[in-house]
Amino acid sequence: MVAKKITLQTRETPFKTITEANNIYKDLAPNLFQSKEVISSGNLFEELKEIYTLYCSTDKKYHEALKQKSIIGFKGNQTIDENKGKHVTTTCLFVIFSDRTEERFSIKKAFTEIAKLQN
Repeated sequence: MVAKKITLQTRETPFKTITEANNIYKDLAPNLFQSKEVISSGNLFEELKEIYTLYCSTDKKYHEALKQKSIIGFKGNQTIDENKGKHVTTTCLFVIFSDRTEERFSIKKAFTEIAKLQN
């Protein structure tokens, strides 16, 4: 299997693989949730914004929604998911929009879709 490189304009060097890209951000949501921090500026904000925007370009529904509002931040939060009949608490990354709505955001899914676009 050929490694799928991911290039972001907001990063100097591309990620060599999807795994490398995921590993860079794997602790982001739990750390943000624990600190209650919201990322709303700086290099990390720009990277996350680019990742989310690229991801949205792969899905017409999300792409159209993104035209209606802008991204103002990212944060970590917990959700309760059902897995095989059991309820499990998961810490996730959320994108915050200009209308103050929030949406769950999977970095792993985003990188998988971005790699398909770029390779």
